[in-house]
Amino acid sequence: MSKRGPESRRPGTVPPRLYGLALVLLVLLVYGQTLSFDFVKLDDQQYVTENEHVLQGLSPASIRWAFDPSGYAANWHPLVWLSLMLDVELYGTWPGGFHLTAVLLHAANTLLLVALLGRLTGETGKSFVVAGLFAVHPLHVESVAWVTERKDMLSTFFGLLSLTSYAHFLNGHRPAWYLAAWFCLLFSLMSKQMFVTLPCLLLLLDFWPLQRMTSTVTTRSLLRLIGEKAPFAALSAVFCFVALWTQTVGEAVQSWERIPLDRRLSNAVVSYVMYLSQTFWPVNLAVFYPYSPTARSWWEVAACLVLLAGITAGAWLQRQRRPYLLTGWLWYLGTLLPVIGIIQVGDQARADRYMYFPLVGVLIAATWLTADVIRWCFQSPRVAPVFAAVVLMVSSALAWNQTRYWRNSISLFTHTLQVTDDNWLAHATLAAALMDAPEQSREAERHLRESLRIRPNNPIAHYNLALVLSDQGDLAQANSHFRQALVLKPDHFRARLLLCLNLKRLGQREELADELARFDALPMSLPAEVRSALDTLRSP
Repeated sequence: MSKRGPESRRPGTVPPRLYGLALVLLVLLVYGQTLSFDFVKLDDQQYVTENEHVLQGLSPASIRWAFDPSGYAANWHPLVWLSLMLDVELYGTWPGGFHLTAVLLHAANTLLLVALLGRLTGETGKSFVVAGLFAVHPLHVESVAWVTERKDMLSTFFGLLSLTSYAHFLNGHRPAWYLAAWFCLLFSLMSKQMFVTLPCLLLLLDFWPLQRMTSTVTTRSLLRLIGEKAPFAALSAVFCFVALWTQTVGEAVQSWERIPLDRRLSNAVVSYVMYLSQTFWPVNLAVFYPYSPTARSWWEVAACLVLLAGITAGAWLQRQRRPYLLTGWLWYLGTLLPVIGIIQVGDQARADRYMYFPLVGVLIAATWLTADVIRWCFQSPRVAPVFAAVVLMVSSALAWNQTRYWRNSISLFTHTLQVTDDNWLAHATLAAALMDAPEQSREAERHLRESLRIRPNNPIAHYNLALVLSDQGDLAQANSHFRQALVLKPDHFRARLLLCLNLKRLGQREELADELARFDALPMSLPAEVRSALDTLRSP
């Protein structure tokens, strides 16, 4: 590895420590507000507020559970669970504590990124701009402000440590640094399997900025470079299997019948362009983008393919004069590939959180290219810093405003409905938040009915609508929705229990006896409070 860092600081340049301080202040400026935010009613229940294992803190039993190979919430990420348990030890159930940890991790990732890029390229100013945009880009708000996305914070933290350790290894070829890089990748993959593409990224960095893969490289040298990454590739292969297995067992992977391959491919092509568009024009961001119920038009997919192919060809043609374009562009395409939707996990068409690390590639290409253009167009060295300052100020303002929506579930999903169409999940989750206030019962009912109009086969929406109707005294209609929830999810024991309670209130004894009998067929152990309620229902 060539030593590309600045040998000494020139008079008038900014000390690196001031760069780091400025980056931390940017993070605090945008995300400091989250310390007063609440949890949201989207997966935060599974991860914290209703997770009995996490709420135990770092007990021996909860630690064993964290490493359970069967996984939980369709994922195996023990370090995430340990991190959240540590938060419980430190802050109890105060939401601000969980948000504080996320802010600190994001600040740490930002500092790691600027140090890594500065070390690899020797370009401190450009590295600062990339890290600054990483710190305050609106696409990153979801990852930082959503407690559930602790996995983004941790996986990137260890992933950047792995890259940094590898850079140190190349500088001195000390085996300890190589081993540290491997273990940091292991920890990253134990937080989220996003960095399975890291071996390919290391090869990309060999091309630029490390310049270990030039046009004169021999086959033997190329094989040696590939061999260096083999232990990392083996680790990534193992965790590809882990991710696929846990998400399949957790029923998070969508079937090919529900979303055929052609729809997945067309959505992937359009998503690549949408992510790119929102990088440079980050407006109308949402926590959930619903998958289109119909196939995308051929002309939309064709136009996106032409654009992606054109950018790829341009970056390839400029690989000698501007090698950063090819590295940045392939960084974006490659690191986003695991979550682009070929293996479709969940119901979203795309997600802002998926851009937490892939965005860096686009920022590298755009920053270095902009610096070249400014240098070519203007003679003054002051133009580039002023332009960078303006861009950072605008991005900070947009990110600060986007962060505001995460204050609570009502503000978040009200905004989501304003910027998306036919969003069944946003309607259902907003209704769940409104259900906490009895005076909002009618509004919650309206959103639940709209959610079911868009997606009639959602058992949770049927269950919540039945709860609302029960509270309103409409027991017959409530029972109808309890039954629909049970058709879609036969093991929903709470829906069956509340159905039984309503049947008893209505005096329908025969139907009550039938429903009580069905509890015996459930292949699960019931909570103590449910068993107690059943004993009461069975008593004369």
